[in-house]
Amino acid sequence: MEQVIDCIDYYQFTRVAQISQYFKCSEKKLYRTFLAYYDLGPKEYLQLLQFRKCLWHMTLQPKLSLDEIAFQNNYFDTPHLGRAFQHFTQQRPTSLRTQLVSVDGQVLITSLD
Repeated sequence: MEQVIDCIDYYQFTRVAQISQYFKCSEKKLYRTFLAYYDLGPKEYLQLLQFRKCLWHMTLQPKLSLDEIAFQNNYFDTPHLGRAFQHFTQQRPTSLRTQLVSVDGQVLITSLD
């Protein structure tokens, strides 16, 4: 599994099909393996990585618009970015943006009230 995670980071895979094709395995086998190791599927893992990159961009480049952040992180448009924020934090990106803090290159959320 470490190889898979390293390859996702190195090659910037954004779709499960890319990962399964690279490792010459079925998407079903990849799903079962991810589930066994991480208790979530590869698609959810990729969505989480994508969301974390958004948080990172919002913290390190606070002047970027939400459109720019969505584009840089491969979201189709700003509403898709908003749905990801709702899914992971139950907040809109604009309200969460004020609560983000960077500490040693890591993004922290000060509160989720």
